[in-house]
Amino acid sequence: MKNSKKILSILLAGMSVMMFGCTGTQENDNNIITAPNSNNSAVEESKAEEINVEIAESSVTKIDSETTTEQNMPHKETTPLFWKVSDEDNTVYLLGTMHALKEEVYPLPDEINNAFDSCNTLAVEADISDTMAMVSAQMNLADIMVYNDGTTVKDHLDSEVYTNVVEYLKANNLYNEQYELYKPAMFFSLASNASIEQIKLDSTKGIDMYLLQNAHNKDKNVVEIEGIEEQYKMLFGFSDDVYNIMLSGYTVENSDKLDEQMQTLYDVWCEGDLEKATELCDPKADLEGEDYDSLSDSEKKAFEQYTNAMYYDRNTKMEQKVEEFMSGSDDVFYAVGLAHFLGDKGIVSLLEQNGYTVEQVKYN
Repeated sequence: MKNSKKILSILLAGMSVMMFGCTGTQENDNNIITAPNSNNSAVEESKAEEINVEIAESSVTKIDSETTTEQNMPHKETTPLFWKVSDEDNTVYLLGTMHALKEEVYPLPDEINNAFDSCNTLAVEADISDTMAMVSAQMNLADIMVYNDGTTVKDHLDSEVYTNVVEYLKANNLYNEQYELYKPAMFFSLASNASIEQIKLDSTKGIDMYLLQNAHNKDKNVVEIEGIEEQYKMLFGFSDDVYNIMLSGYTVENSDKLDEQMQTLYDVWCEGDLEKATELCDPKADLEGEDYDSLSDSEKKAFEQYTNAMYYDRNTKMEQKVEEFMSGSDDVFYAVGLAHFLGDKGIVSLLEQNGYTVEQVKYN
């Protein structure tokens, strides 16, 4: 499948844990332990836990060692899509996030900062700032993240998809033979980060991390809409057919296109252009393209399973959480991936269908 837009939109609709704990570079992975014996499931699970902790800790070190401000950094005018839904009792502010950004977008506009300061609660997909929870989740879920039947990822992907994605990861210094033990979600997480690094985006500068760090510093209540373990279970729980679809666009030949489209996503997020963002992120655009028509029936089913799980099912749950907050009395700052708000099955449309008035916040 040649269309790569669905892959790039992971940054606006994907799970925030993909930016942490499932990432690593060749440099960071030099100390990862030797591949476990796949014939010994107990040993394999133990080794997988150690690998998970190593990867998670390398990401955490990066977060802790970098400051949230840099000197002499030019500021990029940023007006991300931002809504609010209110009644006589409270207001829920809705911010579409991007899970990796640049320092140049900070400080955020006053409209966002003032709304954030006025709320006692921050709601996010998952609290990726919780170091111990990230490590604990990976250790608890080691058995679903790796193969325990003697197979490796090569046995579960189409040969062309496998060869292409390995070449792509190697070209970006993101491949390590230890990852062969993991389910294809590991390759997907690593590959998704390649274009992020190429255009100098930084997951530690993502707006979710920024808001979470500020919320904890200001003793705000943090609510996880999904949570770390739930996101890992989804990411590592797809069928092989779905993984083949998810990884199909990652080729060395496609690298420049992937980087260009990632830059476009970043620019559109910063501009807050509703029409452009909806066009880029709505999975229906992929389902209606000629690439989709060229898929087999099983591939079409797999792609629909992917879009339902990654987008539509999560949108429904997220919208229900907004309604739950609206039934309370506290103001809430609600921040999830931008793509979840967009389209006729997005959070904004679902709220409007259920009788709520959603107002897009305008910037001065």
